[in-house]
Amino acid sequence: MPWGRLHALCSFLLTVSDTTKYNLPTLIWPRQKDDLELYYLQQVSSIEDNCCLETTYGITSELLFMMRLTTTLSQHVAHYVANDLPIPHALETACQNLESGISNWSIETVSLPFVAQFDYLAHSIIKLHIEAFHSALWIYFNARVLPCTEIQMAERVDTVAAKLGMIEDLKTSHGGPLTASIMWPGFVAACEATFAQREGWRAWWQHMLTYCIGNIATLWLVVQDVWRARDAGDFETPGWIGVLRTKQQKILAI
Repeated sequence: MPWGRLHALCSFLLTVSDTTKYNLPTLIWPRQKDDLELYYLQQVSSIEDNCCLETTYGITSELLFMMRLTTTLSQHVAHYVANDLPIPHALETACQNLESGISNWSIETVSLPFVAQFDYLAHSIIKLHIEAFHSALWIYFNARVLPCTEIQMAERVDTVAAKLGMIEDLKTSHGGPLTASIMWPGFVAACEATFAQREGWRAWWQHMLTYCIGNIATLWLVVQDVWRARDAGDFETPGWIGVLRTKQQKILAI
């Protein structure tokens, strides 16, 4: 496997792993402009373009970078919240800029060079999966960095459910089942689902279990634990952090 592709795939796995860690260290915001620019340069350069992320994991390098940046910014914010300190203006600006980046992202700007030009099923599934990742990234950003309204969160959870449901419908219509989707979008969205949205997610997870991939059962148990915690009055966000901290459990949502 070419080094560039291997590096990108490892970056994906590390980035996804960090999104579910309950013990990430808090970080002081860099004070010097040069330090800040170097930090962002390192963030960008560690994820290369055109390395088959679309076909392997159903995500683009741009979305992956924004996922990683969301986690890192949340570590910075956590430092100031934990120490009851004012958040630096530059950090607030960085969070707002990332929010704009997620908001302005569009599937129409994404080219899929590694998808067979005439493979309608593959092209459609990958496109839907990328869109699901984008909406799940919105949820993740709102849960970790800048909150949104309950209505906005519910809409984003519904969007992820709709995209993932369309993927399964496509597989069925073409004689599926092929293989399961990457679980991160469904895991993130289901954990932040309202009580009224749970039934639809329960059906989706039951269907995912039919793929008989061990990690899916583990993730589904965590989602149910999050729902029970919410019912008991625990509204920590993201919902899975408190559950995993209590259980001292590490997961990889793929």
